[in-house]
Amino acid sequence: MRLLHYRVVGGWMNDINDMNIEILVHRELNGEDIKAIIDIKDQHWKYGEISQKAWLRDNIKDDDFHIFMRRKKMLVAYADLVKINFISKNDSIECLGLGNLCVDKLEEHKGYGSYLLSQIRDFQNTEKKPILLLCKKSIEDFYLANGWSTVHYIRAEIGHETYNKQIMVYPQIGSNKFGEIQINRNF
Repeated sequence: MRLLHYRVVGGWMNDINDMNIEILVHRELNGEDIKAIIDIKDQHWKYGEISQKAWLRDNIKDDDFHIFMRRKKMLVAYADLVKINFISKNDSIECLGLGNLCVDKLEEHKGYGSYLLSQIRDFQNTEKKPILLLCKKSIEDFYLANGWSTVHYIRAEIGHETYNKQIMVYPQIGSNKFGEIQINRNF
């Protein structure tokens, strides 16, 4: 089942009329989709095909989502959304975890990453779950400029491992200030 497939028309970027956004459930991916994911991810995180396949196998579940931004068949930008639980003070909130947002190196700095984030925010409006992402301090400003806010915490654990980098959220969860937090899985 293809969850969402539409042609982007209009917009503020050169070329946008030729782009398609697709949101697919993991279990529906074909070999061509997986190859495209591995290729674009490996431009940014050079672990090689075997490692990238293993990461997908070990970290993405059948009902998680993949977001593709394509020009014809070429993958221009990609991200995934996984189902996670955000736990703080015995409260558990079902969320989505945004991971692996990347733009083809030949297409960087053209606004495609921001546009893909806007489509992910639209998707959030249908899912009605906050979206969390993990990032380095060096790219926090990019997400802030795209409507995300910083989660302030004293201690964080993700998938049973201590985490000490930035956590961003859209939309904001309460005051975005927490003591200890846990996220049930890596993404």
